[in-house]
Amino acid sequence: MTRIECYGHGLVKRKNLGGVSANTNALTDGEKEQITLFLKGYAEGYALALPGKMQPFSARDEALLLPLHIRNSFCRRVVSLTCFKRLWRNKLPNLLVARPMTDLCWVCQKLTRARQRHNGMTMEKSEVIKLPTHVHLSHSPMQPGPLYFLVPRKCGLFGVNCEALPQQINFCIDEGVCVGKGSNAVISYLHHFFENHGAGEVNLSLHCDNCAGQNKNQYVLQYLACALSQGCTPASPFHFMLPGHTKFAPDWCFDILKRAFRKAEVHTLQDLANVINTSTKSGINKAVMVGNEKGAIYVWTYDWQSFFRKHSKPFSCIKSKQHFNLSASDLGYVKASFTLGEGQERRLILDPAIVNETGIKSNQHFNLSASDLGYVKASFTLGEGQERLLILDPDIVKETGLSELVPPGLSDQQKAYLFNSIRPFIDESKKGVLCHDPSS
Repeated sequence: MTRIECYGHGLVKRKNLGGVSANTNALTDGEKEQITLFLKGYAEGYALALPGKMQPFSARDEALLLPLHIRNSFCRRVVSLTCFKRLWRNKLPNLLVARPMTDLCWVCQKLTRARQRHNGMTMEKSEVIKLPTHVHLSHSPMQPGPLYFLVPRKCGLFGVNCEALPQQINFCIDEGVCVGKGSNAVISYLHHFFENHGAGEVNLSLHCDNCAGQNKNQYVLQYLACALSQGCTPASPFHFMLPGHTKFAPDWCFDILKRAFRKAEVHTLQDLANVINTSTKSGINKAVMVGNEKGAIYVWTYDWQSFFRKHSKPFSCIKSKQHFNLSASDLGYVKASFTLGEGQERRLILDPAIVNETGIKSNQHFNLSASDLGYVKASFTLGEGQERLLILDPDIVKETGLSELVPPGLSDQQKAYLFNSIRPFIDESKKGVLCHDPSS
């Protein structure tokens, strides 16, 4: 619109001193056309035509779906995301980002992948204690229809969330290295967390869901009592969430993880670890691989049940309690109650014969090692030399110790199933990693 003003010597066109033309950062018509051409060219190379008619698009302007796991760049001019989306919406409303799907034709998927490889397209791979359901590998946001009726390779997730950092360690447990979901696995992963991801905490407070088979059992309590006797923490409150009210910090991290997983191409355990590590900008989620696809084990599971079964006292009616307190001033005992306000019942859970209290209370920093069972190195400050103290009866350690639980691995039948049924749906470069030939 041109504005005309009347002066004494006639009509004069007024100069526009503001608005879009005065903004030196505004996109020119040529730059807008370049961005539009970029989107059109990108769609011609990688987009899929949506079958059938979709309102409000006519047959002439059919809807085109862009794969949501594909990334590319346009480097001629830096454009804000808001401006880019507005231009995209105004100029090419029929160009859409595809949502994750589970019923796509496998023949069309193979043809699409072949075209993508031909075009040179790159793909971006993309406590509190909690044990959620497993995920399946391989996974694609554009899932072929036949894969819906198959059972891909399973990978369990176990989360230990440290709210003080904040950070959540997510243990990725491939089915080939899994030894079960019981207390042996929970204690082993928790022990690994304390040894490798601890923050030098002085007081430890644990919150868990109410799963009796994994968290709420006498073995986890006995492990904490044993760790307390070794000087790990002076006090260790242990709280269980009420049934039906178990949504807490790990669930938040798992939701973030699953949101990133849902939109990513994941064909191997390393892909899954990359998705977990990049699921947040601040790095709250961190992945720890328990093992790899070939059966190599990085985090061992130990037989804690056999050890504590011989040298500790069972805790009867544990399901009727929700809050437990262990203290270094009362080694071997736990105080339990259903609510925080009521009086707590004192129970013996650890055999006093295996606990040695000498030198524990006078030190503040302790180091434990699986290569030096029964002993702890202690000091009052971090800088001074550490004293080696005996904390467990050497006869007991020699007699029982902690034996490693060797996972059974994948059966020959499962290997053949993955190779024959799942391997065709995996990315070509990663088929040999997730579903290798069982005869080799």
